[in-house]
Amino acid sequence: RAGFATDVVPTARIIPSLQDLDQIDVKLEGQVVEFKATDKAVNYYSKHINEALTRLKVNPRTTDLLLSLPQKMAEDYRARLTEVLFENYGFQSLFYVSQPLLASYSSGYTNCLVVDSGYSNTGI
Repeated sequence: RAGFATDVVPTARIIPSLQDLDQIDVKLEGQVVEFKATDKAVNYYSKHINEALTRLKVNPRTTDLLLSLPQKMAEDYRARLTEVLFENYGFQSLFYVSQPLLASYSSGYTNCLVVDSGYSNTGI
């Protein structure tokens, strides 16, 4: 989902294809342990960021980006993604936030326990 901080609901909803994620992760017993910092993986994020920028009609050079990331994202992947976002897009600033933290803030809590139960794993 993408939108502006002042919007009540996201302006754009982007449905990613899970096929784009094939072979970009490290799995242990069928669960994603970490994303690898491959060009294919970085291109996956770039594709959806391009779509969001187009739908929102914003110029990245005059935009600050807040990007929520999965809990198990590897540090080298985050570093590569940061490099691409600044060099290819030229965002003014970039802030990464974990998805559980956003869930707690959106519920109005600054201190809580978040149980994130998804398709392939559960994180606490």
